[in-house]
Amino acid sequence: MVLRLYDTDITQMIMEKEYPEVFLVQDGGIQERSVTVDFPVGKGYYKEIYFEGVHIGYGSAKLASSVILNFESDFETVEMHFSLKGSSSSVTDQFKEGFNFCSNQHNIVYANCMKGEMFWSPEDFQLLEINLSPKFFTKYLPEDPQLFSRFRKTIHSGHSGALSPTNH
Repeated sequence: MVLRLYDTDITQMIMEKEYPEVFLVQDGGIQERSVTVDFPVGKGYYKEIYFEGVHIGYGSAKLASSVILNFESDFETVEMHFSLKGSSSSVTDQFKEGFNFCSNQHNIVYANCMKGEMFWSPEDFQLLEINLSPKFFTKYLPEDPQLFSRFRKTIHSGHSGALSPTNH
């Protein structure tokens, strides 16, 4: 399972992370990582912790100008995405419409091997991501005749989708 984050204007990879399958830690424990970036357009960090079926990440950046970052992943996940500060948008190869997040907005997204671009505005930016393996997430997904059953079908189909068409 690999996640790549790179800028086409910068000739180097910003972040490339390899995760064990469904975030399994070999000894059954917890693993933590931290990445710091310092580029002319801004500085920031991303801290993460993961254990069996769960990944929690928190990032913060101070940007001097707008940033367009490319991303790609080769695994499936259910992500609870919280935009705590700042605004961003993303366009992917699997969603008809992009996602736009402003401060204090949230959505739950099922992503299966995605590729796309993220746009970050020139301001302070903070986000919290909680990624769960689809098997773990659906185990606790409530039985709801509309909202959750539709999202469960999305996950079982293997096609990326969001719990809600708008962020809250």
